Amino acid sequence: MTFDFDVSNWLMGRPARLAAAGGGEIVALLSYSDGRSATIAASGLMPIGAPFRVGFRALFEEAALELETVFAEGPPRNTFTIAEGGSAPRPIVLPAVNPYEAELRRFVDCIRAKADPALLGAEHALAALGLSLATQRALATGEAVSFIG
Repeated sequence: MTFDFDVSNWLMGRPARLAAAGGGEIVALLSYSDGRSATIAASGLMPIGAPFRVGFRALFEEAALELETVFAEGPPRNTFTIAEGGSAPRPIVLPAVNPYEAELRRFVDCIRAKADPALLGAEHALAALGLSLATQRALATGEAVSFIG
């Protein structure tokens, strides 16, 4: 879930509180001091051969965005939709890019000093790791973890 925590930190900032439940399938609830929340779920229970899926759903007052990437045979398949007001979800076209390939290209560009390495800063990795460790603590104790500062 560390990658998911990194994304949530980028999108929403550091949570004020984290609660978690589960076993082979883990759910973490991040609560923010301004009333927002995020739910992050991860599962290690999928049978061998099942495609790996990753995605997010962002809910707003009048809209919802949903992205799902499926890694099966061949390049990953992306489905990105938006639902606004009372309308049915409609697709948002994304470039056909393998996200792992794009990530590795960016990493190499940073090493070669051809890109700003700010997105790869250690402080971001440590913040995401901190939420992963807090999830383990919440699972072990059955109590939410609060963050000060």
